[in-house]
Amino acid sequence: MVLDFRRIKERGWSFRLVWDLFMIFLAVINLLMILFDLTYFLMRPYYRMHTPELVQIYDPYKGVETNPEFEQFRQTASQYFRLAEASAPEANEQTTERAELRLTLAELSEGIGSTYTDFFEATGQLDSVRTMTARMHEALPPEQELVATRRFRLQDVGPRFWTDVPSDEQRRIYEESIDPTFDSLFYRHRQVDGSFVDRFILLDAPFLILFLLEFLGRWIISVRRKMVARWWLFPVYNWYDILGLIPFAYFRVFRLVRILSIYIRLHRSELTTVGQDIFSRTFRRYSNILTEELSDRVAVRILAEMQAEIRGGASLDIVANALRQKREPIKKIIIETLQNFSTDTPALDDTRDLLSSSLERAAGNVPSLRLVPDFIKTTLTREIGLAVFDAINESMVGAWEDERGAQLISEAVDFALEEMRHPDTGRKLDELYREIAIDVIENLKESVAVKQWARQENDAKRDA
Repeated sequence: MVLDFRRIKERGWSFRLVWDLFMIFLAVINLLMILFDLTYFLMRPYYRMHTPELVQIYDPYKGVETNPEFEQFRQTASQYFRLAEASAPEANEQTTERAELRLTLAELSEGIGSTYTDFFEATGQLDSVRTMTARMHEALPPEQELVATRRFRLQDVGPRFWTDVPSDEQRRIYEESIDPTFDSLFYRHRQVDGSFVDRFILLDAPFLILFLLEFLGRWIISVRRKMVARWWLFPVYNWYDILGLIPFAYFRVFRLVRILSIYIRLHRSELTTVGQDIFSRTFRRYSNILTEELSDRVAVRILAEMQAEIRGGASLDIVANALRQKREPIKKIIIETLQNFSTDTPALDDTRDLLSSSLERAAGNVPSLRLVPDFIKTTLTREIGLAVFDAINESMVGAWEDERGAQLISEAVDFALEEMRHPDTGRKLDELYREIAIDVIENLKESVAVKQWARQENDAKRDA
């Protein structure tokens, strides 16, 4: 069920809901008309058999009329076989009238075959004519068979069939193949430019006009309500409606885009179940699986090519050039890091504790201070060392904030970047960078190869 009647009952019928349902109903009717028109000639033999009234009504819209030559051929054949029933076959074949009818049928076969071959091919009827012609050729006497012809043509086989085949065999072939074929053949008029007559626009125009007015109304409302950033973006967002409004016969296939328009209308409405049914969920599931599998394969391929490029060399130059372009940000980050470290109270306290322990141990190892008592020696060494550390730290903090400190950091960064060009240093860095980059990419490949859709299904099963 498309409509969610529970929600409709809760919210009540509104003009917007009724209008949307009305437009969806019209779109579905129009879509069925389009499908009928696109498949009309494919299904026309079945329509003629079961609903001939429908064919009589719709044939004029497609420029289809009874061809006088086709009807003359059938009438002549019927008259010919009636004469065969009137008297003995031997006597009938000697009559002048039957001979004239045979000659007429032969001439009509030759004329129809030579005149309408291209037309039969353009209208998709050539296979039926060829099948009929092959049956006529099978009835020819051995000496009259066209063994050199790859595909038998009506203009070649027809005259021989009506002049050289016995009448009883002619009747059998005619009733089994010729008459049904000519009964289904049709003639279609052409326009001045050579294209076939197609008046479907007369039936489609009212729907197109209504759809166009509705589209313009939605456009105006969206602009007034500022639902789009720019007025010209509305047709861009609703491109499927634009394609569905193309009326030209050459773009008939775009009429099927209205299926998408109908689906989007239903999906956007909160009063329908479209998008929540099992078909929509199944489609989303398998489309997501397909999308993920394709994207994973592409990503793994790209990462593998990156690994090959890194193994081939020229990797350090890329990194060095990138770092050189970011010299100033790197310098600022280093200065900020040193300033934060120099003013970080917990880190300074830990450093002072480690330094104090080291100074106390070092005081006992100084030969010149062996005669000084341990208490005085340890205390003096520790206090002097810590005072020196505090002074150095204070000087460093001031240096980082001063231009001289910034200049020192700048020179250090420049030196490091230039050192990367040195053959020995560059080789070592390049090897290290390759190993790190290849390991990182390998981890990325393993992460990308994980089937997220399978993991989600397993998680859902565990939760259930």
